[in-house]
Amino acid sequence: MAPLRLVVLAALWLSLFGCQQNKFSVPAPDDFTRAQRERLGDVLAKALASDPATVFLPDAPPYDTSVYDFLQALYDQATLRIHLDRKSPTDNRWNQYRPWRVHVLQDDEHVRAFCLPGGYLYLTTGLLRAIESEHELYYIMSFEAMLMHEGHLLRRLAQEYNSLNLLHLIEGRLSANDIPAEVVAAELPLLIFNSEAVRATDEAAIREICHTSLFDPTGIVSLLEKSAWKQAEWLVTRPSWAGRAQDIASGALSVGLTCGQKQSLGMYEWKVLSRLP
Repeated sequence: MAPLRLVVLAALWLSLFGCQQNKFSVPAPDDFTRAQRERLGDVLAKALASDPATVFLPDAPPYDTSVYDFLQALYDQATLRIHLDRKSPTDNRWNQYRPWRVHVLQDDEHVRAFCLPGGYLYLTTGLLRAIESEHELYYIMSFEAMLMHEGHLLRRLAQEYNSLNLLHLIEGRLSANDIPAEVVAAELPLLIFNSEAVRATDEAAIREICHTSLFDPTGIVSLLEKSAWKQAEWLVTRPSWAGRAQDIASGALSVGLTCGQKQSLGMYEWKVLSRLP
């Protein structure tokens, strides 16, 4: 009699456990809340900061009142509207009291710019040296912010690492089969986005630049035409196509806004290039 009772109890336990398992579903990338995305960004930022191979330009004298002061002000301007997130439901907006910080990586070898979910922006000194004017930098900042804000970044991360792994990172409960935050953070600058995501982000970036500034919204076009940028990692991972320059120029004319024409405020050389170590 006892063995039969054990069999029945085991079957009941498996049935209950199976029902509980079926009730749990991993959210699709587009169903991750703003708060979850911010938490994922915090986890990846911490992993980057703890990586001994990552060297940051100190946010301290003399760089705090020059390089960082200028870059942060420009990034705050570029992201003000999307940071406030007024078009999203009131219970699912970015936390406007959580700053979106700019971090500069001391890396002259690589031309990289990338965002983390939740707004952190990382720029290498190699990228900063390869830029000549504010309107070029403003485009890159706007592009990266929109790539993150519109969900392309999270979808790409889910494609590469799966949503369950990302959820475990957010909740701080990695399993033995999960990829740790340190690996995700290290590989993030190398993720290649498809042309659909790049085209959509170009369009979104142009609109945002026209809404938030007096800068010429075609800043990336000048970079596309420079031979030194042909193999730049930022463009390799956000790949172009033969008519991208023309598409951006046309997009700037079709957004229904009066876009600015400014290319420089005359401060980039003084505040950034002349101060880099």
